[in-house]
Amino acid sequence: MNRLFCVLVCAVALSAQSPDAVLSGRVVDPSGLGVPGAEVRVKALNSLLERSAQSGPDGAFRVGALPAGPYQVRVEHQGFATYELDRVTLQVRQVVDLDIRLSLGGRNETVRVQGQLTLVDAAPAGVGFTVAEAQIRQLPLIERNFITLATLGPGVVPRALTGFVHDTLNDVQPGRGATALNPQINGTRSTANTFLLDGIQNTDGNINAFVVSPPLESVQEFRVQASATSAEFGYAGGGVINVVTRSGGPRFHGGVFEFLRNQALDAHGFFDPPNQPKPAPAQLVLLR
Repeated sequence: MNRLFCVLVCAVALSAQSPDAVLSGRVVDPSGLGVPGAEVRVKALNSLLERSAQSGPDGAFRVGALPAGPYQVRVEHQGFATYELDRVTLQVRQVVDLDIRLSLGGRNETVRVQGQLTLVDAAPAGVGFTVAEAQIRQLPLIERNFITLATLGPGVVPRALTGFVHDTLNDVQPGRGATALNPQINGTRSTANTFLLDGIQNTDGNINAFVVSPPLESVQEFRVQASATSAEFGYAGGGVINVVTRSGGPRFHGGVFEFLRNQALDAHGFFDPPNQPKPAPAQLVLLR
């Protein structure tokens, strides 16, 4: 009995919250009736990933385990022209409801839909926001730390603004900087947040700070679920920060970058006397 209990506890501890998106909807004919047995193929534009499913008796379909990113959707069925949606972009943990109307014709005929569609998110109600790759790359970050971008959303307050930059649980952590970076979300303590990295727990159970801070160049996007999260996040009293890293592509590629931070290039502050040398950068001092 004790061994069985140990196995169950380990299984719960190793469970993951998938960051993947879901594409669902209905395939209908020109009159609006469901088309059963239609083949729905979803192909990633940035990799070789491809998923497929068949519509049910009422034309409903569901394709899951789709990492965040752009996809092409293709639907085929005997007696109808092939439907092709050039691009649909899915975000972290997004559940999209997409209705597809087929036209009469042969499979050698193709109805191609171009441009980004306005998607209906069918996920359970919740309060949160997504930080996209463009924001991660373009916004300047002093610490080069993704968590500083979480404060751009509603309900998220940096601890420094509340005067709460020190507590008995966490101060400065090696490799993670000051855990004052961990924000307060909707009035909860900064130690009430949960961090996920590609669906895997990334939370230090002792101090409730993130364990691994991935390089910004490897982060595709992340989502902050501020409240009304689903039951799988029941242990998070504050917010859930779900980070998704970029996946590989079908071709070998790489990049070179450099970030220069030199005080000689800094401008004077608004209140600095223009005829005086620039003051030294402020240092965070933790009082014990």
